[in-house]
This record gives sequence, structure tokens and C-alpha cells, in this order.
Amino acid sequence: MKFYATPPFEEYFISAEENIKNILSSGGEQIILLEEIHQFLVGSLMQSEPEWSSAQAMLSVNSMMVWLSAIRTASTGHMASTLPLLRASLESACYAYLIWKDPLLEDTWLERHDDNEKLKECRKAFTGAVFECSKHIGSRDIIDESFPSMMNYAYQQAIDHGGHPNPKSILTDLSVRDHSDDRFVSVNLASIFATESAPVMRMLFACLEFGKLIAIILTISTKQMDKRVLAKLHEVLAKVDDYMMAIVAEN
Repeated sequence: MKFYATPPFEEYFISAEENIKNILSSGGEQIILLEEIHQFLVGSLMQSEPEWSSAQAMLSVNSMMVWLSAIRTASTGHMASTLPLLRASLESACYAYLIWKDPLLEDTWLERHDDNEKLKECRKAFTGAVFECSKHIGSRDIIDESFPSMMNYAYQQAIDHGGHPNPKSILTDLSVRDHSDDRFVSVNLASIFATESAPVMRMLFACLEFGKLIAIILTISTKQMDKRVLAKLHEVLAKVDDYMMAIVAEN
């Protein structure tokens, strides 16, 4: 088996940074919408001073920042590394939601590393956090009934395509070529894709989808939802939904 050499160390980073510059300067609709979601999170939502506990606030902010990191990674063209970040960002938002739902879980989360028993207790409480979060949201009857299934589907897709080292996350980017003349097989595993390539566009699309989920989860993680925040959320999500439906229709 022959392997194509990976890019030299510095070349990898140079290519990644060039892709980011190209993405940001392109003014594409995906980037514009991602920025609108970000502005909603750090502006409308955070500035409304939601009644979050300390742990809930830390997990919510972590969710936002990991999501932002996923966008940056997607913009480099390194598709395989984007979905683990999107998965983590959704999990963080769901942890925050579960702590809002059950305040006793705050200590469970904060004391995770105290000893082995606390670790087991925390794992038991938060394993399946996305499913438990989606189930509770569905029971509240405050959002479209399809939202819980959207959450779980997106989460499972993130695991299948990169959140875990599954075949779909690796073999999709693999190209194999037989060399009948020397009985070798050449293997090329792509790492960085061009700015306007289909894989990069798919990852930015995924960032939009997860940004939408996170924005909704964090917004409804309170009993008294600010009407102005909800109105702004609906305005941003309407733009995102229109764009996503148009893309799906084209393909």
C-alpha cells in the first residue's frame, strides 16, 4: 500500500488560514447568516441577562464558543474536525438545559472530578443529555413538535460523520487507486478542501443547523422568556430556514 505524503507542517496551516480569509471575504450567505446567529447569541440573548445559574451560564457560553470554533474549523476546509466540535457544542447546550430543568444537577456537574463516585454519578446524570433534553423540550409544547427529532437526528449525524471515528467520517474522504504495474494500492485521505468545494459548503451548512439548535435551546432554558428575545430569534431563524430550504430544493 502506498500513501500520498500529507502536506508539510507549515503548508497545512498556511492553506487553512488562506481558506479562512477567502471564506470571510467572500461575503457568502452562509457566513452572513452564521454571523447573525452569533450576534443573536452574544447580543440579544446575553444582553437580556437571562436568569441562568452559574453552571448553566458557563455551559451556555461554552456552547457558543465551541460552536464558533466549529465555524472556524469548517472555514479552514478541514471537514473531518468540524463535526466533533458541533457535537460538543450541542452537548454543552443540553447540559445547560438539564441543569435549568433540575438545579440539583449543578452540583453533580461541578463535583464530577471530586472522586470516582462523583464521576459515576455525573456520567449517569448526563449520559444521553441530548435525548433527555429533546424529550423535555417536546413535553413543554412551546416549539414545533418536529424540533426534538431534529435535535436527535443532527446529533446522530454528527457522531456518524466525525464525532466518533466511524467509517462514514473517514471513508467518505478516502480515495483508493490500484497500481496494476507494481501491485500497490495508493491511498489518499483528504484533509483540507478548497474554499468553495462541496464538503466545505456542507460543513458550513451543518454549522448553521447546529447554530439554530443551540440558539433555540439556550433561549428556552428559562421559565420567563423575554418576548423581545423570542421575536429576534424567530426573525433570525426565519432567514436561516428560508436559506436552508432553498439549498435543499436546489439539490
